[in-house]
Amino acid sequence: MNTLSVNSVNNNYVRTAVAQQRVSVDRANVRETETRLEEYKAQLVEDLTYLGKLQRKDLDIQQVQGAQAQMPTLERIERNARSAQQAVAALASMSDAEPTVGSNINIVA
Repeated sequence: MNTLSVNSVNNNYVRTAVAQQRVSVDRANVRETETRLEEYKAQLVEDLTYLGKLQRKDLDIQQVQGAQAQMPTLERIERNARSAQQAVAALASMSDAEPTVGSNINIVA
């Protein structure tokens, strides 16, 4: 007959107890890690929401800056167009007037 020695039974009992303790510690570690993971996920969602807001603000600022950069160019074009119209009007009025001998005509465009 096979008999188990007391020493063998005690070793099995100790190994089982140690294994159960390790499983318990591992479960606690897994729970702690899962909790941290959920916290990280919540922080990620919050950060992504904030990033989206910043990106929208950045786009708004870029659009405003683009509009402001276009304004001086448009103003310059309008100024040049007015000057050209005034020059054309001045030339037209001079060509309609009777020429006088010895008069100077200065046109600034």
